[in-house]
Order: sequence, then structure tokens, then C-alpha cells
Amino acid sequence: MKIRKPNTHDIPNIDHRRWTENLFKIFQRNISFGSIVDGTDQNIDGKMVEIVDTGVAGTLNTVNHYLGRVPKFVDLKYKNVSGDWFDGGTSWTVNQIFVKFTIDHMHVRLFIH
Repeated sequence: MKIRKPNTHDIPNIDHRRWTENLFKIFQRNISFGSIVDGTDQNIDGKMVEIVDTGVAGTLNTVNHYLGRVPKFVDLKYKNVSGDWFDGGTSWTVNQIFVKFTIDHMHVRLFIH
């Protein structure tokens, strides 16, 4: 059975409208990381965060995610140079992860989930 797209333009509450549209997208397997970094239009259980400058290679970076749970994975979605990340050795929490990078002054976007 094909699910037809709901008509949401008459729903006055923007949160209810967005919830209805996101529910339709989920049923269509159209999961979104959102249109901007750290935006409210993400409909996936995770958080996209941006680090503009990671500092010197090997420096511990504290990254806030506020998922309300300890994440299990981090995906490197964007990097401006050929480097990588690795676990910083500090236990992750319900609000923060701790990572290090292999190259000085990287600009990265991480998806934490």
C-alpha cells in the first residue's frame, strides 16, 4: 500500500505540521540530516555538529551533542583536509563526546548517534 502525502498547509501549529511531514518522510524512508548544521529540521536520531577548528593534532576536543543518551557512533561527514578522528580516551556522556584529530586545524562536521 502506498501512503499518500498528507495535506499539511491547513495545520496552524508549525510543530504539528513539521511532525506530520516528518512522519510521512520516515514512512517513505526519507530520513534527513537536516538542511543546516545543528538545525531543528533533522528527523533522525542523532546530532550533526560542526567544529570549525580542531586545534593541534592530538588535542582532546570536547564536543557537545545533548542527545540525552550516550552515543554509540560518530560519522565524519565533512572534512576540509585529508585527516581523520579517533576516540579521545575519555568516556562519552549523555551530553558530550571526546575526540582527537590526526591533522592540525581541521574543519569537520560530525554526525553523532
